[in-house]
Amino acid sequence: MDRLHAHIERNRDRYVETLRTLCRIPSVSFHNQGIPEAVRCLTSLLTALGADVALRRAEGASPLIVGTVPGASARTLLLYNHYDVVPAEPLDAWTSPPFGAEIVDGRLIARGASDNKGDLAARLCAVDAYRAVYGTLPLTLKFVIDGEEEMGSPHLREVVEANRELLRADAALGEGGARDDRGRPSMSLGCRGRILFEMERVGAGQTFHSSLTSVVPNPAWDIVWAFASMKGPDERITIEGFYDDALAPSEAELRLLDDLRFDEEGTRRRLGIPQLTLGVSGRDAIRRLLFEPTVEVSSVGAGRTLDGLKGMPRRAVGVVRFGLVPNQDPSKMEGVLRRHLDAHGFAAITLRPISERYPGKVPLEHPMVDVIARAARAFYHEDPVIYPVAPWIGAPYRELAQPLNVPLINVGIGSAESRFHAPDEGIEVDDYCAGIEFMARLFPALAAAT
Repeated sequence: MDRLHAHIERNRDRYVETLRTLCRIPSVSFHNQGIPEAVRCLTSLLTALGADVALRRAEGASPLIVGTVPGASARTLLLYNHYDVVPAEPLDAWTSPPFGAEIVDGRLIARGASDNKGDLAARLCAVDAYRAVYGTLPLTLKFVIDGEEEMGSPHLREVVEANRELLRADAALGEGGARDDRGRPSMSLGCRGRILFEMERVGAGQTFHSSLTSVVPNPAWDIVWAFASMKGPDERITIEGFYDDALAPSEAELRLLDDLRFDEEGTRRRLGIPQLTLGVSGRDAIRRLLFEPTVEVSSVGAGRTLDGLKGMPRRAVGVVRFGLVPNQDPSKMEGVLRRHLDAHGFAAITLRPISERYPGKVPLEHPMVDVIARAARAFYHEDPVIYPVAPWIGAPYRELAQPLNVPLINVGIGSAESRFHAPDEGIEVDDYCAGIEFMARLFPALAAAT
């Protein structure tokens, strides 16, 4: 492996330039911006690696890029990443241009540098490095690169189900993960899910004068009262059936909490809050982050916000967000919420699902977990931090892992300072280059796994 390290060091500038090239493409899926440029760039990079590249898409969707690099073994590892990024606004909060990919004090600053072009470029460069040093890959790789991840991958499952044979694999690595605030590498075996509902209550046929409030119902109160009926001051959800399918953590998963860290003080300071919800701290705060499903008010609008007129509102709209844990099915939650609203006198409120993402996980005892942990320990010289479920949402368990029946574990190369989705998002160049080497070392370990 010394030869591999030497090769990566010699080609460090070239590999960094690969990432900078990707980061300079403003591939913002929300605005349908930069998508063709990103697809052309990645197709070129994959072709240079000897990949057979195919583009697959649903009608009106950004292409899913599939690049298959043959290896010495038929054993196949799927590498899931995405080429789209969130918008860069607010632009005036950046200290470097968001798509300039400037390197400042050893840190490459750009929208998408850590989420997710850094991981993607590192994996591409790992293939280049391994092939240059050893020749044929020890296993077949399938790059699956999503163009709509930041929109919730609305078309991914449709495309996957239509292309099962093309995407067939034995295991998959997702795109999430980062060094923690101690610098320890991490891996996550699952992700939380979510579903958002728009709730609308229409009252009077037109905006009305405040003199009539004693006799004309104000629809905004129904939205407020509906929200209040969903959760008590103890944060316990009062919606019947909400917790029914929630998967409780195992004793082994709970023991992992002792090794996890949550920057409670830094979070309070950055957000300007005196304490966390219910005053939790330490291990209990981490437990809530990973294992506790939630119901939250996402937005409320009425009156001038919606009607643009003076007077009392004729309609009101609220958005409620269900934060889900593994085994909770977003598709069931509309019925759960509908029954709750009807039972509490809010039958006149209409519901519309507006965004969903399914939770999922790989069991802690899955053999792939130990293979990756041992490889991380050997390379980084310390035990990796294992999240049984990550607090973020992103890995496509229902959209990709479930229809292909593959275990999906998330391994990434960002850090606690990566500023995902925030101004001055970035990645340490040293972390990026180390990630290239780690991924190249991981290939033979996964090829040998049974």
